[in-house]
Amino acid sequence: MDITNPIRNTLLQLTDTVNQLSDVAYKQPCLQLSGASIGEHCRHIMELFKELLKGYESGLICYEKRQRDLVLETNKEKAIVEIRMIINSIQLPDKKLVLSFQLDQDQNLDYKIDSNYYRELLYNLEHCVHHMALIRIGIKELTNLNLPDSFGVAASTIKHKNGQCAQ
Repeated sequence: MDITNPIRNTLLQLTDTVNQLSDVAYKQPCLQLSGASIGEHCRHIMELFKELLKGYESGLICYEKRQRDLVLETNKEKAIVEIRMIINSIQLPDKKLVLSFQLDQDQNLDYKIDSNYYRELLYNLEHCVHHMALIRIGIKELTNLNLPDSFGVAASTIKHKNGQCAQ
């Protein structure tokens, strides 16, 4: 089973889209995104994948302690390089991992649950698609760029819509 193919395809779709944006559109705040930019959403996607890859080595993932590299949200060329690095790094064997997180911002309690690499890859894919749906909204607000119908849409939704059309 190669769980990385759909992730690669999704990240390549994101890379192709970012590549078509102007530098201004990539970093411009979007009214429809509560002032966030397309670049901020791209950075957030990359951060979680990077944290997973870092956690793969140590066995412990904590998405909340990710490094927030603001260059990735303002420099689309560096973002594209980073996404390609992620694409080239994710094909790793499954292994057990521990996910560390906090449920309450007012308390300093760390919780830990068992997970595994493939489960976290799936989480990152779903998270990526969710943010790409938000990026779609920003692109529609700021540009005339035509996006593929599948951009920011979960595979299960596409499958469901295709099934309904065939009936």
